[in-house]
Amino acid sequence: MTRKKLSSVPAESCTDENIERQLDFLEDVSNYEPHRLHWFDEASVIKTTGNCRYGHAMFGSRAIEVQRYASNATFTANLLVGVFGIDHVDVIEGPSNGYELLHFFHEAVAEVNKMGNPCLALNDVVIMDNCPFHHVRHVEQNMRDLLNHQGVRLLFQPPYNPSLMYVNYVSDI
Repeated sequence: MTRKKLSSVPAESCTDENIERQLDFLEDVSNYEPHRLHWFDEASVIKTTGNCRYGHAMFGSRAIEVQRYASNATFTANLLVGVFGIDHVDVIEGPSNGYELLHFFHEAVAEVNKMGNPCLALNDVVIMDNCPFHHVRHVEQNMRDLLNHQGVRLLFQPPYNPSLMYVNYVSDI
């Protein structure tokens, strides 16, 4: 036996209903070619000057303060990522919301790569987590309509399963 860091698993993810949803999601995703899958996620970024003026570092290196669990995000990075890297990105001031999400996807469907191919093409799939503002009445329906018009399917990952986001899936391909 070796000593390893414990992983926490939400108890809700272990119910029969959620295990069935996980299996359905994995079955659904496995029917697509990997280059057709695009994952959307947002991350908050805090712009800070740091609380400490001095720290410790190796000679020739800068001293860096890492702040965890910052609740006062000053920027949000919205990313659409595929197996070949970042497909589309934008950075907004403050937290994200439904309006910003719709704006992001209006830009993403118009985006083309260096070869002139669309960022989101016919038969592609966008996978999102279940953040509450992704499901707001007007947001989800307008986003589905926008993506359906491009021939792109919107798929939400099962609840309580952050491990099913793109990092784990891409690393297994």
